[in-house]
Amino acid sequence: MLKNQLIKLSAVCILATSSGAAMAHLNIAQEDAVVVGNGSREYKEGGSAFIDVNISHDCSNAEGEHFPTTGVALLMPNGMNVPGTYTADRSGNMYGANAVMGIKQRASAIFKKTKVVKGPVESFYSHGEKVEDVRALKWMHGKIDNDHYENLEFKTGFPKIDMESCVAKIKMYFPTVQYCKDGYKTAWIKTADSVYGMGDAKTRVTDTYAAYATIVRTSDLPENCDDGEIVEVMPSVEEINMYLGMKSKHKHGHKHSDDD
Repeated sequence: MLKNQLIKLSAVCILATSSGAAMAHLNIAQEDAVVVGNGSREYKEGGSAFIDVNISHDCSNAEGEHFPTTGVALLMPNGMNVPGTYTADRSGNMYGANAVMGIKQRASAIFKKTKVVKGPVESFYSHGEKVEDVRALKWMHGKIDNDHYENLEFKTGFPKIDMESCVAKIKMYFPTVQYCKDGYKTAWIKTADSVYGMGDAKTRVTDTYAAYATIVRTSDLPENCDDGEIVEVMPSVEEINMYLGMKSKHKHGHKHSDDD
């Protein structure tokens, strides 16, 4: 039987599969995925990919008024090494691995300012051992109305899955906040417990959903693993509060403003 594990930074637990919200989403675009399994948004272990974040609509209020998207903040699921995965140097020495590594943001013609927010991660190997990586990407000072859409691209590498492990897939979530005109926000963050759930009338929180993609094993599972395990990697509430937002606190506790 296929098992699910959920990683929230320092916690690992068995998780029953939950259904997504029945509504339009901000999500990872499907057309750029290399489909190797039965689903979409699936990528091969140990490789890299250019991933598009699809902004398909603006924000709206209860009266049906529309407010163009002016900014997007995307959080990476890389706060902890993923069990059953690894990176390696040229000599074959093995190191830990995070769900996404070595992230780079594509420049945008629509958003006047982009920001790569770096911070500490558990170690992995990529042209040397790394203990810092991109934790969030931000696109600011733009405008996308409800009659248009945009894909925001970033590049990332993926871990290799240990052939002796029972990991079949790694499902990774990318909590994202969509900022819109006049202070409206939509927080696609799969939790109700962050600063975005504080009762602000202009903020809509989708507590059952966040953008996601899946890394798929390419080697056969050991015989004792049955159908294997799905490891789900979800950033913690603390990370959401720290790295998302128009003002972020990160890296040694210092603050910066994305409006600078």
